[in-house]
Amino acid sequence: MADCIESNYRRNLSALERGFPQGVVTCAVASAKGRELAIPASSAEESTTVVCPTVKAEVKVEESTISSTSPDAVHPRKRKIRMKETEPEAPPVSLVDQPISNCYETFLKIRKQIERRRENLRPVQPKPPQGFKDYLMNRCSYVLAGNASSRLSVPVISPPASLCQLLKDLFNEQEKERYRLRLQHLIEKEKLVLSVEQEILRVHGRAARALANQALPFSVCTFLKDEEVYNIISPEQEKDGNARSRYNGRLFLSWLQDVDDKWDKIKENMVLRHHNEAESLHAVQKMDWEWKLKELGDLDANTKPQIDDLHVPMVHVSDDFDLLPA
Repeated sequence: MADCIESNYRRNLSALERGFPQGVVTCAVASAKGRELAIPASSAEESTTVVCPTVKAEVKVEESTISSTSPDAVHPRKRKIRMKETEPEAPPVSLVDQPISNCYETFLKIRKQIERRRENLRPVQPKPPQGFKDYLMNRCSYVLAGNASSRLSVPVISPPASLCQLLKDLFNEQEKERYRLRLQHLIEKEKLVLSVEQEILRVHGRAARALANQALPFSVCTFLKDEEVYNIISPEQEKDGNARSRYNGRLFLSWLQDVDDKWDKIKENMVLRHHNEAESLHAVQKMDWEWKLKELGDLDANTKPQIDDLHVPMVHVSDDFDLLPA
């Protein structure tokens, strides 16, 4: 580095001498060796106005390069901040990196892992929910396709006696459609209630397993699922399965509240659809009744009839029904 500075100094000095031939031009430059040149008195006035910017620039460039290349060079504002040493992370161990073994040995190892995991499975008896004896699945009072007595709860309206025979026939035809819609609405309500009851039972079973620190249920589905395992269970998966459950009463209440919120929204949408279906059927039947009156000549073609609700009743939709027994 000192040789480089000296060569730059000589090159710049020769350039200055070529530019001022009448006198000897010298300048004092703080070089690496610390040499200092004298200026004659005859050319003192001229030399006072001469500056060596190139040499100074070279010295500054040298200092900047030295400061930038030094490993301990830190910005003044960041001198108090110590750089954190990055620790090399261990590469994750995957199943691909494991040594390849015989396929029969691999299958035997998988079955041993499954058997070891099944040792922690025990039949857990959950606590029955409140009002379980009044559940629809226990009462079995829902409508069945092959049970005619189960349909007695769906009313069938007889035609009014004041109607003529043709209008009575039309009333009976329309009543069949109304009966079919009532039956469909009742079946949908009962299916909704059964779905809510089943999910409540699943929540209670989940709570009982969490209390017993058992992640999987002791069921046929669990055993059938284990029969379809064809990969070696990693230690991370076993660790996650053996983790301690953080179950408490507050968590159980939040599960029940989530179930209530979910099925209340489904119930609201179903009731709204039932209202739309009942109103649509009523509008179509009123139009058919009006056309029938005009065919019989009871009304003029330009007059709008006032149809009685007893002649064309609307299917009643109940908004207030409980998903669970009180």
